[in-house]
Amino acid sequence: MIINYLKYLVKNLVKTHSAELNYFNENNVPRLLKWLNFDQYNLLFTNAIKILDEKFKEGIDRTELLLNINSKGEKFLINYFSDKILWLDNFPEINVPFYQKSKDGFAINSDLLMGIGEIVGSGERCFDYNETLKSLLNHKNNPQNYKWYLEMKEKTPMITSGFGLGMERLMLFLIGKNDIREVQLIPRETDKEILPKMTETIKIIAAYLQEFNKKEGPNLRIFLKGSYIHWSKKLIERVPNDLDFGFLNGPLIWRQKFITFLLAEKFAVPIRVDENLKILKINNINVEFILLETIPEEFLEKTEWENIWKTSVESAFFKKILMMTYVLDDVYPHNRHQKMTSIIADLVMFWNKFRNKNLLEYSLHKKEFLVGSWNSFFIYLYYNYDRMLEIHFDVKKLDKYLANVLPDLKDFIYGFFDYVKNTKSIYDLGMFFDKIQKNIAKINKSLTDFLNFPSLTGFEEPFIKKILIGKITKSTKGGTFSLNNPKKNTLFIAHTDEVGGIVINGEVFNQGSPYWESGIFEVFDKNGEKTGQISCQKADNLIFSDEKQRKINRPNLVCEKIDQKEIYQILPKNKLNVAKFVIWARNHDNKISNLVLKTLVDFISDANIVLTTKEEIQLQGTKDKELIQEVENYKFLINLDVSEDENWDVEGVKIRVADPFMAYNSDIYEKVKNLFNENGLEFRPFFGSGSTDITNFQNQNSITLSIPASKIHSNNSKILLKNFFYLLWICKEINDKFH
Repeated sequence: MIINYLKYLVKNLVKTHSAELNYFNENNVPRLLKWLNFDQYNLLFTNAIKILDEKFKEGIDRTELLLNINSKGEKFLINYFSDKILWLDNFPEINVPFYQKSKDGFAINSDLLMGIGEIVGSGERCFDYNETLKSLLNHKNNPQNYKWYLEMKEKTPMITSGFGLGMERLMLFLIGKNDIREVQLIPRETDKEILPKMTETIKIIAAYLQEFNKKEGPNLRIFLKGSYIHWSKKLIERVPNDLDFGFLNGPLIWRQKFITFLLAEKFAVPIRVDENLKILKINNINVEFILLETIPEEFLEKTEWENIWKTSVESAFFKKILMMTYVLDDVYPHNRHQKMTSIIADLVMFWNKFRNKNLLEYSLHKKEFLVGSWNSFFIYLYYNYDRMLEIHFDVKKLDKYLANVLPDLKDFIYGFFDYVKNTKSIYDLGMFFDKIQKNIAKINKSLTDFLNFPSLTGFEEPFIKKILIGKITKSTKGGTFSLNNPKKNTLFIAHTDEVGGIVINGEVFNQGSPYWESGIFEVFDKNGEKTGQISCQKADNLIFSDEKQRKINRPNLVCEKIDQKEIYQILPKNKLNVAKFVIWARNHDNKISNLVLKTLVDFISDANIVLTTKEEIQLQGTKDKELIQEVENYKFLINLDVSEDENWDVEGVKIRVADPFMAYNSDIYEKVKNLFNENGLEFRPFFGSGSTDITNFQNQNSITLSIPASKIHSNNSKILLKNFFYLLWICKEINDKFH
């Protein structure tokens, strides 16, 4: 009956109002005519759960008491049975209201899923007093609150069934839209009601952020972005769907902890949560936090709320233009026409109301575009996009959407995309990102293959040969060169040896300065092949350090019996994990630097590099004369290493300005600093605690760039994935621009 009724409505609407239906979407009439021929399909709730559990787990809401199918799950099922009219039957009794009749723990009910989700709810009611009372008690309801209803069931027991049809949801299905607010017959809230509500929500977030900072002490700051920026200034009329926040630079761990802090409060309800995107319902407003999106303070404006900043209206305008590259790409998962209509309407409204158009001069925002490109890249990388959308965007896709737009706005939008394409710094950065995305599987494989590959002092050769396979041009006793462009006068240096234990006559001796912890250790032969694993205990060993001018612990290892006839490398067993935010490894010093240079010469640039040996025991850089002679041919020496830092998860590369063995070189420091500033990248100058591979080249233009790590010379070390790519880009820029 219900489907016959709906098909009657659809058939007559198509017959009498086809032009109106196609006004909203030119595909509406063909889509509805196709739907008229669909057969009905009844899917048990339990079978739907099995499908979602196997193919789309996020479509299920799980609590201790019940499993429920959320709106995302409904949409998945609609698409999964796209050639059917889908009924979802027999929900668990506890999932439906108490007045629904049930049998064997399941309700006698059915929901019709169409469009954005449930469009019809139907079912049979409890028959009499006893059935109703039993159901009330099963649902933990107080019968006294429903005394009048029970009396009615006792006096006039009756078999009744019925259905409810959501008219606004039906309207969405008919016109091919997804936002219920576009078809409200009676608006729920006016702008005058929503603005104070959004303001109140921001105040709530600000108060909890202040409390979080006071309790934890990280001085975390966030910024407002998105449509709210324009709407709050009355530059657009459309009410924003949500509040959007990014983060000012700060430790990743505190961003994650702040979201956990909010979720611990009863007022915040998770709507969608992955490692990057956190959508919470706060004060009945959807609030989005994007952990990968960070913007330096220089591009933001203060708000009236403590620790909350905001993007400028000009920045929000450009971001809305750039959003079209995403919406018009195949990766966009929603209704493209609907979203583009909304974006164009916002752009037109802003253009008509914004008076200071001189502030929209493209070149004024170039540095901000570069920073924004980094945010896009990391988000695309997280969601596995295989290309940089802005680089591959075909502006001709805009033609039909801009056909009726004011000529000056149309020219501005096309001009902006020309500017992005023809501005070398922006285009080059986009191409760099595109290369990374196309080769990310190979880069991740290199990280996985080599980060834990043993290369103790004296055992570096197998490691070097493997990571520079096919790229070696010259070898000396002190290092191996990969010289890829004789015209370049910059040489990148990184040492390959790591600290660890060497097994001689069955005993373990320290090579370098490892900070051992008791546990399971892996044993490797001279070729880096694993021969087994053993249990070892840390033995404290306090010695005086000339460098630190105090006693420090340089523990030794006491291990199970080891073969006395062979020489082995022994290193802590550690599970390697190359994740979307953080890379875990045994000891990043100095493997991650080696892999930055491998990635540089394999995929990015024609750089000249040298990987040296024995730095960890010489503690003053290479002593090999042949290597020194080659190095002295270069004007600029860029050494890469790893620096232990408690703020390792803050974005930015560290620049080693000086150390106890090396003086400050203002010329090279200023050149490197300016390069970071031109690119809008974060950096931190620091004073090193020891020698480096370039200590004995300090009379040349030499400097060290460091990736911050949670620990070095350790059993377990973490770095921020972002900082790997920041250092890679800066090396590429140095190679291209230092002459």
